[in-house]
Amino acid sequence: WDYIGYLEIKLKFFVFLRITEINKEKLSKKEIGGAKMTQVLSVCGLLCDQCEYFNNHCKGCQAVRGSTFWAQEAFPDKICPLYQCAVMERGYSHCGYCPELPCKRYINLRDPDISEEEHNQSIKERASRLRQMFK
Repeated sequence: WDYIGYLEIKLKFFVFLRITEINKEKLSKKEIGGAKMTQVLSVCGLLCDQCEYFNNHCKGCQAVRGSTFWAQEAFPDKICPLYQCAVMERGYSHCGYCPELPCKRYINLRDPDISEEEHNQSIKERASRLRQMFK
């Protein structure tokens, strides 16, 4: 019996459980004018509950582990590249923990239905939201 191998497997399982637990950090509560508001926040800082596709075509990237309906159509591995980078590769629960935010990948992943100006504004808002709410 290989004790070191056993410890490595146990450590990997612990890391998997911790990442799963962190990914449940999808709801944030914010008080606005005395009223509490619940928001569903994506890995990249989008407010899922404000999206027309939320609860129809999409449950949010956290709930589907990055395999959103649009990522299934747009990428060969069917995973959002920001989810893959932040959660799967780096072990973060969202991009806000990354010191490189906003990175090249974050900036280049753009909704084709919005203007360059809207995209740049969205980057600023989402990055700010992630830093303020979770750091």
